[in-house]
Amino acid sequence: ESSGRFRVTANGRRLVVDDVESGDKGEYVATATNIAGSATGRSQVDVLQPPSFKPVQPLVQPSMIPDEDLSMEIGQNITIVRGNQLTINADAFGSPNPSVQWRLSNGATLGAGQSSGRFSVLSNGSLVVQNIQLGDEGSFSATATNAAGNVTVRSRVKVIEPPSFKPVDPYPLPTDIPDGDLTIQANQNVMILEGNRLLIDAIVVSGTPDPTISWTLADGSMLSPDERSGRFRVFPNGTLEIRDALPGDDGSYVVTASNAAGTATGQSQVTVLQPPVFKKVDPLDQPPIIPDQDYVVDATQNVTILDGKRLLINADVVTTKPDAMISWELPDGSTLSPGQTLDRFSVYPNGTLQVTDIDSADEGTYTATATNRAGSATATTKVDVVKYSWQIIVGSCTHTCGDEGTKPTLIICRNDETFQSVAEVNCGHIVKPTQPPPEECNRVPCPAPPQFSKPPPLNQSTPINDDNWAVTLNQNVTIVRGNELVITADVVAGLPDPTIIWMLADGTTTLSAGQSSGSASVSADGTQLTIPNMQFGDEGSYVATATNSEGSTTGTTTVTVVE
Repeated sequence: ESSGRFRVTANGRRLVVDDVESGDKGEYVATATNIAGSATGRSQVDVLQPPSFKPVQPLVQPSMIPDEDLSMEIGQNITIVRGNQLTINADAFGSPNPSVQWRLSNGATLGAGQSSGRFSVLSNGSLVVQNIQLGDEGSFSATATNAAGNVTVRSRVKVIEPPSFKPVDPYPLPTDIPDGDLTIQANQNVMILEGNRLLIDAIVVSGTPDPTISWTLADGSMLSPDERSGRFRVFPNGTLEIRDALPGDDGSYVVTASNAAGTATGQSQVTVLQPPVFKKVDPLDQPPIIPDQDYVVDATQNVTILDGKRLLINADVVTTKPDAMISWELPDGSTLSPGQTLDRFSVYPNGTLQVTDIDSADEGTYTATATNRAGSATATTKVDVVKYSWQIIVGSCTHTCGDEGTKPTLIICRNDETFQSVAEVNCGHIVKPTQPPPEECNRVPCPAPPQFSKPPPLNQSTPINDDNWAVTLNQNVTIVRGNELVITADVVAGLPDPTIIWMLADGTTTLSAGQSSGSASVSADGTQLTIPNMQFGDEGSYVATATNSEGSTTGTTTVTVVE
């Protein structure tokens, strides 16, 4: 007879069970019967089942791994962020119940209820790794064993770490910003002078796998390593370069480092400064006879003004960032700032200097200085004060002016006693005297515009002597670095005596009589420019401008520095 997988042989003496299953275990009883009676026999059957683990599907994870504790089944692979807890479940089946043994990524083994450092195996066979680290990455295997055999299943664990930038201290911002290239790190703020080069390093101190770097510029555009846009470039190591910085480059520069574990950002605020520069204006064009009026001039313009009038000198700074502070130095050495007043002198909030009821005691050089964190600039105005009058005094005529007498600045006529009653005739508006000077008046030179001498070219031997050189304006010279150079402006004509202004080789710095800038200085009478210890940076053209009420002239000496 048979029933499903159970059958008894024909003689009844054997029970056959096909395809034994775990449910077939138990007691089997055989009973033998005849006319004499019956007998029974019992057999206890235990069915063994080799161990196996729960079948699993591959684990699907997002591209950005969450920063949290994770769990999985043995046989699955996983990526986890460093510092979190990982649980690997090992659901083993078999008869009798199998035991589970774990082999860790470092080669150590653990059984149920055992632990080692951050690793522990629970009573149900699950492995728990606390505060998982990059060094824990690797293969973890679980082996299930019972009397019927054993089975081993592995899981691959990858440990990743979000990126982070190197911690930095604030970048020092001195009161006076140095003129030169700068290098800072992400998360440092900086001020840099216009025209210099700035490097912002993006130093990533952690991140597994290696993060990708990208920069967002102040204008919102983006750059990745090995990319450039105009004056901006990102090097392969992630450093951002800004060449020839401009005020328009101001703003926030953000670097982003990203990998599957997360994202880190660093931000640097960049401010580009401009040193102040005064407005460049043409020399003031005044007639030979100064009109009876107030004057408004710009700093760097010289002026001649009538006694008793009002003078305004504007201090127009055309480029500056941040705003420059203006101060004035008067001819007597006194200083004034905006909003201050000293007797007849006052400075408006915009930096304009006012002199009211001016007189001859106010003659001299007025110096405006503009200062900000990027540097400073100066501009000078030389002021001459004149007072015209015709004086008719008893006596013979002794002075008149020029060949025709058409350019008088001061005429003193001595007439005979007939005209004693005419004591003085106002000449502020250039009115003629009531009686003309006698024809026999002696003549003096007429006012004339200045002129510089024109010396022959300088004859220098080759090689150039390693010595100091003294040359005349309009002679060019080659000088060995480190020696002293003296340039003399030889004024051969000009009445009244002209004022001399020197323009240095940098094209912006001007010096008047008695002034100095760096190592360059001008003599008290303005005719000599001295530069000790000439350097390559001093090479170029030095221009002297001589100006009086009749006009102006310029002379140039070009200097070459060799070594």
